[in-house]
Amino acid sequence: MWVVSQRLTVCRPPQNTHTHTHTHTHKTDRDTSARAFRDQVDRFQQLLLTAPVVVLQDVGARCREECERYTGVELRRFKKSVKAYEAVKKRHREALTPQLSDPNELPALQALCTSESQRVADVRACIAAARGKVLDRQRVGASGFMARLLFYTDKLLKFLDNTIIRTDLAALPGDESLVPDRMSLKRLKKNLRKREAEQAAAGAEVTVEVGPATKVLRPRTWKGIPTNEFVVPPKPHWLVAYEAEHGGGDGAGKEAEEGGGDAAAAAADAKKGGKKGGKAKKDAKNKKKGKAAKDAPKDDTKEGEEGGEAQADTSPSVSSFYTPSTRHTVHARRSVYDEFLKWYHDHIGHADALCAKLWQSEGEWERNWSKMVLFLQEQAA
Repeated sequence: MWVVSQRLTVCRPPQNTHTHTHTHTHKTDRDTSARAFRDQVDRFQQLLLTAPVVVLQDVGARCREECERYTGVELRRFKKSVKAYEAVKKRHREALTPQLSDPNELPALQALCTSESQRVADVRACIAAARGKVLDRQRVGASGFMARLLFYTDKLLKFLDNTIIRTDLAALPGDESLVPDRMSLKRLKKNLRKREAEQAAAGAEVTVEVGPATKVLRPRTWKGIPTNEFVVPPKPHWLVAYEAEHGGGDGAGKEAEEGGGDAAAAAADAKKGGKKGGKAKKDAKNKKKGKAAKDAPKDDTKEGEEGGEAQADTSPSVSSFYTPSTRHTVHARRSVYDEFLKWYHDHIGHADALCAKLWQSEGEWERNWSKMVLFLQEQAA
């Protein structure tokens, strides 16, 4: 009897199936995490378009508030003094009665006139000193604003250069199907020429490929902002006459005028130097300066003077990569600077107009007082 035995064969899956599934799962999770991270970078990049602008606007607002606080202290102190002098003037006006026309009251009238003359002198000295202190406060506040604005702008640009943005991330599967932003042929050729020039300057082989992968950040040097526009207004005629009569003005006012006139003096010196370079031919005939004028070309000297003037009248230039965030930051720096400059001149103009108004009022009162005293003296005679 024959026994037929059948061998049962079990079909087992390949040994690498589990490994393949595990690798595919990890790859999918990695791509998902990468896309989520790229979305976060995109949102962060959108925030960077406005965050630096808000920082610089806050710098300008804080500097204005600080200047208003310090100048407000001086203005309140000045108005308090003027109020006290007005009370004294009111008492003098009430004391100037027709009874003082009596010859026996002549000493009292002279004493009252002496007291009023001293009051007018004190008021004028107070006005001149207050104007100088307010201008000095404004000048110091403008210097602090410029220092803060340049400091924060430099720090923000460095922060933006070291921040990860979309172009710093590697491509993901499926990015090749994305259509890049449309670009005109003229602009595309211009960008290609720039990249070729940059690579040629670096000594590398010129290999340019058109596509999203060639989006390389270009370095950019941003020009500085003017530093000679925060000046004080020229001294009015009444202040010049007062200082000439009393042998100089208040120390704070003098410092403010000198500090505000530094840029104007530098510009005048540069202009004078330019005129001097324009007369190089006449100087060449001079035996003492002829050799130096011949050795130094006229155009080079003029360009050197203009370059020195521009360097002295503007802040140092800053360098960074050209991105929308850096562009917005630099534009915000300029807009904040313009707003503070307008506020600076408006605030100084208001203080200057207040001092001029009070000075004119005291001059009119002094003339009226002299007429009233003269009338009483004629009555006494």
